[in-house]
Amino acid sequence: LIAALSSNEILASSKKESLSVEEKIALVNLFNEIVSDRSDIERKFKNVTDDFVYIHEGYGGEYSRKDLFNGFVRNLKNGMYKGEKAKVIKQYIDGLNMLVIKSSSGKATLFEFRDKKIARIREFW
Repeated sequence: LIAALSSNEILASSKKESLSVEEKIALVNLFNEIVSDRSDIERKFKNVTDDFVYIHEGYGGEYSRKDLFNGFVRNLKNGMYKGEKAKVIKQYIDGLNMLVIKSSSGKATLFEFRDKKIARIREFW
């Protein structure tokens, strides 16, 4: 992919405005908030890009924004979020337009950002 981009495109892309680490953590925490009703789901998805993708290596799946939203709604209707505990960030690695977090469960997740929103989430567990 990078080989296909011209050097001008790479330079322009690298100069794009980036979020502070505090802003990234705030977006991650919002996305990881406990779901108790549909408004919680809608709030999560106001902070992801239209072309958002969720990738879970362990489950072998890649889900679009629409797929993941519908999955959250289905799980809520099936009572899957009752008794859920909030995820706590234990460690993080900050980079340009990305943040890798290690949660209290010890699992690693990569969040990528664009236009001050979450563009991609990739799970590594």
